[in-house]
Amino acid sequence: TSYPRNPKLAPPLPRLDFEDGATWGHRIIKDLQSGASGWIYWNMFLDMDGGPFAFSAEHNDGPNNWQHPVVVVDGESDRFHLTGLFWFLSHFSRFVRPGSVFVKVDKSKSPSHDGISMAAFHEKNHGDEHHSNVVQIVNKDAQEKNIAICSDGYVARMKVPGFSITTGIWE
Repeated sequence: TSYPRNPKLAPPLPRLDFEDGATWGHRIIKDLQSGASGWIYWNMFLDMDGGPFAFSAEHNDGPNNWQHPVVVVDGESDRFHLTGLFWFLSHFSRFVRPGSVFVKVDKSKSPSHDGISMAAFHEKNHGDEHHSNVVQIVNKDAQEKNIAICSDGYVARMKVPGFSITTGIWE
């Protein structure tokens, strides 16, 4: 069966805007909250049409098996475009280092926190007693949100821009 694409429900792929990164960041956080210890995304590079297409009739894939890459390659202009997914994955890989331990986050049930997802990590640097904490905050709404992070009696208040990922680090 062929299903027509509805651009209001699913914009054409690949997306070259930044906003889709918040959707991916939210997915990564939900996977981590469910116990995942890592996250892999299959499509690193695809062309401007979201291909090359890989499809299999036995799996009911149609000839337009739309995919979304981390990097979109424009072969005609010899240019590439970093997607929102690239920048959100970059935040996780840069600030959540190997050996970091996932820490449960209690999020407020306040309506002002709708669209916010968070994942926190504790890291002990090997060879010294230096400890650091990292929190990844994703806002998948268009509106800026005011939030507070509480840890060991300290409070950090911050504004989280719409469609964004914000990283907080403290010792």
